Amino acid sequence: MFLEASLAFLSLAGATMAQSPSPASQGMVEFYLTGDEYSGVVSIDEQSTAGDSRVGVIGGMSWHSLRISTTPGPHRYLISIFDKNNAREATVVVQAGMLHRVRVDLHAVRSESSGVRTITTYYDVTVNVEQPITPPPEAKFEDLPNSVKIPVMLLAGVGLPIIWILPIVLGVRSARTKGVSPHWMWFGVHPMGGWNAFLIIRFGVKRRW
Repeated sequence: MFLEASLAFLSLAGATMAQSPSPASQGMVEFYLTGDEYSGVVSIDEQSTAGDSRVGVIGGMSWHSLRISTTPGPHRYLISIFDKNNAREATVVVQAGMLHRVRVDLHAVRSESSGVRTITTYYDVTVNVEQPITPPPEAKFEDLPNSVKIPVMLLAGVGLPIIWILPIVLGVRSARTKGVSPHWMWFGVHPMGGWNAFLIIRFGVKRRW
């Protein structure tokens, strides 16, 4: 009975894995902003028969690009600011294993003030679907040149201990010299807290004996 249940579970798991699309069978769509991207915020929605679904928001103080993985075939996106009444449409025919970039140009047309602090800015939005390209390979640490790997290894092996461990050691020694509890150096869990605690104990606390 246990063997039959195990075989059934493995068969179900295999079928689920076979039905789920692999990354190689999917394509990528990347939306990126140009122009006045630091002042405008753009919403991206995908249209389907079931309704619109939010893909993401880019621009302003957040990320200025958004990359998603999706199934091959035509996909219709709405790119809008504030509302969907003046949204721009972008139809992307996704190909498996390819990167499709959608450039969104924002240009501030005019601004209107309706109060002391209320300023409404109107934008001209232009959408351009670029030709699909092969995505560049992901960079791996072992593939980096030695001129990059050696400084990174030195920073990890020498820089981090100096920044993180050194203030704890100096703070504990100063605490014992000043006659205060070394437990104050638990602030050293964060490097900035460790340096602050060390400097306060070293220069801001008088010796108790």
